[in-house]
Amino acid sequence: MMCKINALIQQSKYLGRIFFFFPLTFFKRVAFGKDPVWRSFFFQRWGILPNEVLDMVRERDSLWINAEAGGELTQAIPLCKSLKDMFPQYNLLISTHKYDSYKLALRIPGVDFAFFSPWDISFVVRKVLRRIKPKLLLSIDIVTAPVLIQDFLSPA
Repeated sequence: MMCKINALIQQSKYLGRIFFFFPLTFFKRVAFGKDPVWRSFFFQRWGILPNEVLDMVRERDSLWINAEAGGELTQAIPLCKSLKDMFPQYNLLISTHKYDSYKLALRIPGVDFAFFSPWDISFVVRKVLRRIKPKLLLSIDIVTAPVLIQDFLSPA
């Protein structure tokens, strides 16, 4: 019982920060920002993926690796190569939470598309899962995305 209360408190804090900073982030990154990566960050974190990846996942099934940051992403590099060698018929998608990690993910051999992980909010996660429909989701991180894992395991 206490564990559920702590989880609810943590989720409430997480949501509070996201929604509190939403207007600031929108104006800083989208309205007045000059860096297209930060613009992508804003939209992709809210589950709005580029048409390029949506077209890609319509054509072939996908494997999705979600990595928290640079260290986890670095660990995923040999895994990406192995997965692509073993399953070339699948799209290999990788998502991450951080700007620098995203830049690294773009350079990983075998990755078909890199994007920013969705906010760990049910309606955002479900939106991305419905669009990508991954056959496999690997999460390499310290458990920062419990909703992503939960919703993948029990699709709506």
